[in-house]
Amino acid sequence: MEEQSASQMSPAAEAMGPAESATAARRDWNRIGAIASSLSVVATVLVAAIGWGLVYLTPKTPYEKLATLGINWTEDNFLAALRSHNNQAVEIFAEGKMRLRCRMSSQTQDCDDTHAAILRLYASDWFDPESARAILKYGAFDPMLCPVPPTMRPWDSWPEISAISYTAQFYTKNLQGDGARSDFVKRLCDTEVNRARVKERLAALSAFNQTSLWRPEYSQAFVQGKNEWRRVAAETFGVK
Repeated sequence: MEEQSASQMSPAAEAMGPAESATAARRDWNRIGAIASSLSVVATVLVAAIGWGLVYLTPKTPYEKLATLGINWTEDNFLAALRSHNNQAVEIFAEGKMRLRCRMSSQTQDCDDTHAAILRLYASDWFDPESARAILKYGAFDPMLCPVPPTMRPWDSWPEISAISYTAQFYTKNLQGDGARSDFVKRLCDTEVNRARVKERLAALSAFNQTSLWRPEYSQAFVQGKNEWRRVAAETFGVK
């Protein structure tokens, strides 16, 4: 056996004595250690570079996050995201305090028709449980958007009078059942502020002299709208 092992040794190994073999082995281990140390340094540098990139290159603000999606920070783009059910963009807009806004009309002291229509459109056509969750989570709406009984004036014509029923129907239409849409509208509009507004406006409707309306059909529409609002006020807002 010893003769066979000896015959298998390389010429270089045969020429080395025991001391020289030990020295060569130490040199080999030193080389391996140096290579391992270099690889460790490279790995540390790579990890640091990746960490730096994550810290400094990851979008931080909602504006930067939207930019990575190719979307600019505008109200029109927020509405477009709601309309197209782009819930990722809606979440970023809402996080950045973009809101469904109300621009008050100087004549009626309510939201102007354009902005009031946005909530109606969202609730009826654009609604999505995920975007609704983001709107509620970040308060991305103006409570003044919630419809209340309109203020009546003796000289009002059909558009203003028919608006009494129209505004009440926002609630009768969207509060049907116990689904996500109903829950959204309830949480959005059944607030202390809106309950006070509904109570004040309903009292004004009740006190309004409908005989001042100069056409019988106007008077009839007024009574119908007032009764619808009484039902909504009692069932939705607890106002009687």
